[in-house]
Amino acid sequence: MRFIFVLLMTLLTGCAATGESTSRDIVTQFYQQYMRLYTSDQNQSLIDYSNPVYDKYVSADTIQRLKRIDGYYEQEIVSSDYFLYVQDYAPEWISEFHTGRVTPFLGGETVEVFLAEANHRFTQRLVYTRKENNQWKIYRVRDLTNHYEHAIYSSGDITAAQAWSEQRVREGRYP
Repeated sequence: MRFIFVLLMTLLTGCAATGESTSRDIVTQFYQQYMRLYTSDQNQSLIDYSNPVYDKYVSADTIQRLKRIDGYYEQEIVSSDYFLYVQDYAPEWISEFHTGRVTPFLGGETVEVFLAEANHRFTQRLVYTRKENNQWKIYRVRDLTNHYEHAIYSSGDITAAQAWSEQRVREGRYP
């Protein structure tokens, strides 16, 4: 009987220790690394979406969309950083970052994210994740505090930005 108990505990421990990351783990790891890069003087690779942090934590489709949109002249689809929804962020706020509730959503999960700002206030983001190649990836971020979302999934907005950009090129106004 004792042997069966030990065997059962060994099997259960082995199942629990698969080393698989949760969506919360991935979101936390991404934001901790991303905020450090964002607040450093070496963040050009974030601006052109070439930093390895994207490959590790963000859906390839999302990065392709952001690169495409960024290539349009004077686009107004993404008006601030897509992942933080800010234009500036202070390094001292990073330590106050935390996540909240994780909720199942259309085969993936959403993770609440709380970003610190001045005077110990927080802004809330909702980060959408799904598994790609058996790994959790971020594919969408919404600003819950301001009830806003960058329209990177709006074909109408993307088509309009592309047309505007093409018109500027034809007129010789695109650098």
